[in-house]
Amino acid sequence: PQRPAWRGARRERSQPEPKPWHGGVRPNAASRGLTTHTRRGGRRRRRREKGENRAAKRVGALRRGARRGEGCCWRKRKRAVEPRAAAGPLRFAYELIKRDLIHPSQNVPAPDMGTGEREMAWIADQFRRMNTSEINADACVTGKPLNKGGIIGRVEATGRGVQYALQEFFRHKDDVEASGLTGSLKGKNIIIQGLGNVGYHAAHFLSIEDECKIIAVIERDGAVINKEGIDINQLQAHLIKTGGVKGFIGAKYTKNGSDILEKECDILIPAAMEGVINLSNAQRIKANVIIEAANGPVTAGADEILTAAGTIIIPDMYANAGGVTVSYFEWVKNLSHIRFGRMQRRQQASSNHILVEEMERLIGKPVSEDFKNKFFKGAGELELVRSGLEDTMCTAYQQMHDTWRSNENIDSLRTAAYVLALTKVADSYRALGL
Repeated sequence: PQRPAWRGARRERSQPEPKPWHGGVRPNAASRGLTTHTRRGGRRRRRREKGENRAAKRVGALRRGARRGEGCCWRKRKRAVEPRAAAGPLRFAYELIKRDLIHPSQNVPAPDMGTGEREMAWIADQFRRMNTSEINADACVTGKPLNKGGIIGRVEATGRGVQYALQEFFRHKDDVEASGLTGSLKGKNIIIQGLGNVGYHAAHFLSIEDECKIIAVIERDGAVINKEGIDINQLQAHLIKTGGVKGFIGAKYTKNGSDILEKECDILIPAAMEGVINLSNAQRIKANVIIEAANGPVTAGADEILTAAGTIIIPDMYANAGGVTVSYFEWVKNLSHIRFGRMQRRQQASSNHILVEEMERLIGKPVSEDFKNKFFKGAGELELVRSGLEDTMCTAYQQMHDTWRSNENIDSLRTAAYVLALTKVADSYRALGL
């Protein structure tokens, strides 16, 4: 019987002896008259077909299980059974890495819209495969998962930075008076545009820790309004489950979300796309304070109109810098190869323990257990990251405030931020004698 093609065909006896191997005929197969490419091609084809069949069976089983309600959700398992989803980002990373456009000492990307921890882990893994001897490979990108060299507090960082920026704003009474507001951050009415990573964390921390009222949230499919305040965690759970805010029982739904930007509120937080406040709606914005959690949500023309109307705009170059600040902390952690707090946390806890014992001896009665637990804990990585972020945001605002109030030609925090940044650049050149 004739040999199957995948096993290789015998050479004809009239065929000349094969030349030294150059990719067509393998030397150790020449004596048996077998060509290499036929055998290898057949094996590879069979393996590929077998793998594709197995993948198709797994996908089919997942879908059938989901239809039968067996707790096997296709949407939740899709990433696990489609490894080819990484092909595009990995190819993109490969092209950047081979041109030295990604490197721990040169360019260090961080996640933005459409990317997250998973994509950053892919890029870091690709860099490590292409630079096997690079000891600082983890520092080539930031925003990675914690078990891949990430840092605690990176996911929440931009939203947390927005909170710290507003807290510092309300510590400067002259700025608060200029906005037409009074008192502290507590109880202020806030409208959020965009409940993504930044918008959710900003709303969560402001409502839970600062007792603000989130009276409206705008998303791609509309908006929800509740003057008594919206439970952000419940709304986030509903958004993840349904893909939109429509149908949320804790607030009134309206389809035209753009109109909600123009509702009266104390603080407006655009945390999604750029250019949402522009010449077409700037004159109808009624918020006292706008903090730009997104990149460029207020256009240049709208900025002039709002500034002239007395609205205080906390600019994006400062307000959403929390993410890149904690990315810097992560980069430093990857370069030092040790997590923050590891060297000093237990020593600090021991010192606090001694201090509490002496204090109890002097006052003659014990302090509360709740105080002891908090005081003995010491500062771990999360506490140090939040402390560093708060210090950065507070210091930067104080510098902007001083620049703004010390120069009568500066009419806004945005202009003050530009002047401050350019002054620092100019000072660095002067120090070099340039």
